[in-house]
Amino acid sequence: MNDTIKRSVLYYNLAREIWANLERRFTVSNGALKYKLNKELYDIKQEGQPINEYYTRLSVLWEDIENLNDFPAITQMNDEIRAFLNAVRKQKEEQQLFQFLNGLDDDYSQQRSQLLLQTPLPTVKTALAQLQ
Repeated sequence: MNDTIKRSVLYYNLAREIWANLERRFTVSNGALKYKLNKELYDIKQEGQPINEYYTRLSVLWEDIENLNDFPAITQMNDEIRAFLNAVRKQKEEQQLFQFLNGLDDDYSQQRSQLLLQTPLPTVKTALAQLQ
């Protein structure tokens, strides 16, 4: 069982409850599950939580969504593919940064503005470290 799934069933007391939860989660079609996870991701806000806990909630959802993505295997690497993968990675990092900053409490508005003025934009982990 991967760490993301372990965290989602950590507080069940009985094996029967764990299996029932996992069955409900994974019998849902990928489209419906992706929609549910993305909706949770868009709705998540810090709401006074410590910033580490807020980030952890986001990162669990990012991992869950990433685990549902099905990408073809790359059998041969060349400069064009490498450049494409780097662009995709950068776009994903920016998206995560924007999601993270969007849900922060208003107390962080000045820091949020300063982070967004940086060139290049920081990764979400760098932004988290700076805010801590």
